[in-house]
Amino acid sequence: MRKQLSYEIAISGISTALAVSCIVLSFYLPVMTLTFYALSGIVLMLPLIVESLRGVILTFLASAILGFLFTNYIAILPFIFIFGSGTIVMYICEKYFNKKLYFSIPVKIVFINLALFGIYSLMGFEQIAGVLARIGINAMYIWIALIATTIYLAYDFLLQKILHYLKRRMSKLLKNRINNDKNIGNGDPDDNDPFDN
Repeated sequence: MRKQLSYEIAISGISTALAVSCIVLSFYLPVMTLTFYALSGIVLMLPLIVESLRGVILTFLASAILGFLFTNYIAILPFIFIFGSGTIVMYICEKYFNKKLYFSIPVKIVFINLALFGIYSLMGFEQIAGVLARIGINAMYIWIALIATTIYLAYDFLLQKILHYLKRRMSKLLKNRINNDKNIGNGDPDDNDPFDN
């Protein structure tokens, strides 16, 4: 149990460092802002390899706080409302409502639209409309919401595939390491005998 907790802490620390790095890079490299936001949601999944919902929530909170300190509240909003919390929503739907698409997809649609509305409300509709107009987007909010919902569902599907891949590649390795450490701690002669071939 203690070893399992130590692995969760270590993975959560690595995940936090990577997520904060992505948030900071998204702020200082505007050309790749969405790319780094998407990566921040992906690296946030690392604690989920060992099925640690606690780890991913703590990582999310730590990343949001540190990201705010290194950037500003506007830059951290997409991570808090969409890419960070979206990873947690994805995992909860995947774990507790697996294969129940009639439930999980509506939940995700409601989530992304509430997140968009929250960002628009905090940043101001006129300010966001001005930013979009400068890059040639003059669509109404409803069209932006429809496009964003479609893109988010595709991104969520990608997150699921990446999480499954990481679990297959790394979860078994981590569990074997934990079991080996437990055997050594229990004084297993086969693990402690340096002359055992």
